[in-house]
Formats: sequence, structure tokens, C-alpha cells
Amino acid sequence: MSYDVLRNAIINHNNIVFMSGISFTRELGLPNYRDTEEAYDVEQEYRYSPEDLFSSAFYSTRPELFFRYYRDRILHLDKEPNEAYYALARLERSGKLKSIITRSIYGMHRLAGNQNIIELFGNIHTNTCIRCGATYPASYIKESHGIPKCERCNGAIRPGVSFYGDMIDNGRITAAADAVSHADMLIIGGTHMDSYLAKRFLQYFEGNELVLINTEKRYTDRKATITIYDTLSNVLPQVIP
Repeated sequence: MSYDVLRNAIINHNNIVFMSGISFTRELGLPNYRDTEEAYDVEQEYRYSPEDLFSSAFYSTRPELFFRYYRDRILHLDKEPNEAYYALARLERSGKLKSIITRSIYGMHRLAGNQNIIELFGNIHTNTCIRCGATYPASYIKESHGIPKCERCNGAIRPGVSFYGDMIDNGRITAAADAVSHADMLIIGGTHMDSYLAKRFLQYFEGNELVLINTEKRYTDRKATITIYDTLSNVLPQVIP
């Protein structure tokens, strides 16, 4: 479908919600534990699966190995948002984009300048001492050795993300459902209609424009009113005024 159709639809809607899928971070070169090659490499290096390593149990029982994995495989602090992320920040400043919903923990939308973000699994940039509550940036953990400790009380620092298998914070679920229920346009980007993100919240959408931007074609794409098969990096800078 023509980019012009989506561009005009964005112009004509004033309560837009964007669902940010995992392919958006892949476009930045950020790995995902679901990727076969990444999972294989992790198991070869650490002798555990990514799901095991990035779990509450592993953080609690083998914290030194957890943090070695976390520093080496999760904290890619050299990565930056691309023009597609900045386009969404521009759309928010215009008043049209009301919320971004994402499972990503990398905080790229916030780094690009967006403010209204529902990070279902938290993000790597706000980390908290479990004893006194002091907060630390991701760089503090990246530059530490062994188990990062609080400078104030020497308590352990917990990453500000949900670990594998954790329950998602109910407040975030409620906020996401509420945002979708008030949207007149919902853009699902970098994932498909059968993904957790879409299936979990699409039931609340009552607007008139459902947009799908993804590289992969699926039968359920027919639910969308506008469908573009391309990367978000190509599409968003061209369609957002």
C-alpha cells in the first residue's frame, strides 16, 4: 500500500497509539534471546539458555554469572535510536501520538525523546538498590565488576527490568489497555497480529484505523485497514510529518 495513504491517515487522526515490536530493536542490531543464533551462542559460552540466565532464580542464586551475561549480552550501551525512533518523538511532540507500548527493555524510545511510553518489562536504564532504593544508570552496572553494589549502603543493585518468567506489572497492563481503548488509530509496528503484544491489547481497540507495518506476511494481516510490508526504519521517517 502507498506510503501516502498512511501519511494522510496520520494527519487525519489525533489519538494515535504505537505498539513497538521486537523487530524495531533488531533494526538497530540489538540481539534477542529468541533468535536461534543468539540462543546458540549464549548456550555455548555460558552453558545455560538465555531463559535460564535472565531469570529471577538465576539473579538470586548465581548473581555473578547473571551479571556477566547481563553486561556482555544485554547492556549494549553503544546502540542509539535511528531516524524512525526520532520520527515517533516528533509525532508525540505534535500532540497526535498519545502513547507507545513496548516489550523492549532497551529504552530506545525514551532516548529518542518520547515521554509517554509504557515499558511493559521495564528498561535497563533505571536500576535500584534493593536495600535503600538508590537508583543507578545502566553505565554504573556496565562499568562495575562482579555484583554491582550501592555506593550508599553496599546493597545489591537490581536491574530495572522484568526477568524471564516474571509477571508483568498489573499497572502497566492497565495503562496499556486504557491507552488502546481511547485510540482512534493503532499502529502495530515491527511485529505481527499473532504476537503477544497485539493479541493481548488488540481486544481493547475501538478506533477506525488499524495499521500494520511489518516485513513478514501472515494471514491475520487482513485485520488491518492499512498494511505496509517494510521496515519501520524505511517507513516512519517518510510518513510522519
